[in-house]
Amino acid sequence: MQGLCAKPMIRLALVFLLWLGCAGDTATSSGGKRVFGRAPLRVGISPDYAPIAFEKDGELTGIEPEMARMLAADLGRRLEFIERRFPELIPALEAGEIDVIMAGMSVTPERSRRVAFATPYLTVGQMALVREADLAIVGRPKALHSRGARVGYEKGTTGARFVHAELDAADTREYENPDGGVAALRAREIDYFIHDAPTIWHFALDRSDEGLSGLYTPLTQEYLAWAVARQNVELRNQLDRVLANWMKEGRLSPILLRWIPLRVEIK
Repeated sequence: MQGLCAKPMIRLALVFLLWLGCAGDTATSSGGKRVFGRAPLRVGISPDYAPIAFEKDGELTGIEPEMARMLAADLGRRLEFIERRFPELIPALEAGEIDVIMAGMSVTPERSRRVAFATPYLTVGQMALVREADLAIVGRPKALHSRGARVGYEKGTTGARFVHAELDAADTREYENPDGGVAALRAREIDYFIHDAPTIWHFALDRSDEGLSGLYTPLTQEYLAWAVARQNVELRNQLDRVLANWMKEGRLSPILLRWIPLRVEIK
């Protein structure tokens, strides 16, 4: 009798071990509920935008990576970062390669025709970064708009749109990422670098290489938000619920304050 039951028992044991192996990959939400068989949350990110998202010691860090880890835990899904250049993020979303863009993306009418934005988590605007030694000249109210002003911006951003729309008299130069624009500013190749407020705050506060200052009067008013595919209504609703809970529980402000300790508003 024992010999007859041995093979079925072995098969049952193998099935149980396989089940345990799969269970080891399940995620645990902040409420402690285990979710089995959930697909990973594929987050599209462009890690060249400090303090929003950047690499430090080989690890993704900044506002968006921190929020992505917290979001995946709350949704009960394993997190998978997928890195792309910023202009490639929306095409990757449309192609189904990622589930959500978390890369400090500003809400614009053009982007809203291609993606669905969740509730914005931060109000920002374009600002100018300049050399501190030149503040007396470049800091004058109309200097940025003067003919021949040397202005840099990042390709494919709302900063680029502002420069093209508002600074038609300027000598403009395009850069692939913020680091390239800031390096050009330090090298005196340009006199202004236009970017989102968090970038300006970050570089102006960077004590490792002093000499830069922000012109803190916002040039525009914009909102940063996460983006999902337009047809993915369920995920967008989930993101909105998570953000609402974070705001209610006071979990969002500490993240923003940790990475953006300075905010200057000049009316």
